Amino acid sequence: MARLVFRDFDEFADSIEGVAGRFIPTARSASEWWIEFVRPGSVHLQQLQIGSATTFAGDGEPDSYTFGLPMTDARHIRIDGHFLEPDAFIMLHEDQPFTFTGQDVVRWAGVSIPKESPLVAP
Repeated sequence: MARLVFRDFDEFADSIEGVAGRFIPTARSASEWWIEFVRPGSVHLQQLQIGSATTFAGDGEPDSYTFGLPMTDARHIRIDGHFLEPDAFIMLHEDQPFTFTGQDVVRWAGVSIPKESPLVAP
């Protein structure tokens, strides 16, 4: 996997596959903001680290389905104001607005699959 480290929050947000939106950091960065990715065929696999407490507002990216799995304690993450359960994950698709709030450094693993992929059943 290739790792990109970011200093700009907008550039970081634009580099995440499967979501479209913006971050508003709510504390100083405690760690690096980075994304590791690999693209086997049409599937996009990524792991990312959000380096501070932050809020994100956006929605699912057009023409794709995205599965997001917290790699840090999910109980410190809120989606649309609700804390996640320990074994929670998120599924996103286009025009599905959401807000994410992380209380500290958070890591996610993500898989984005284009809607026209043969991996997606009709």
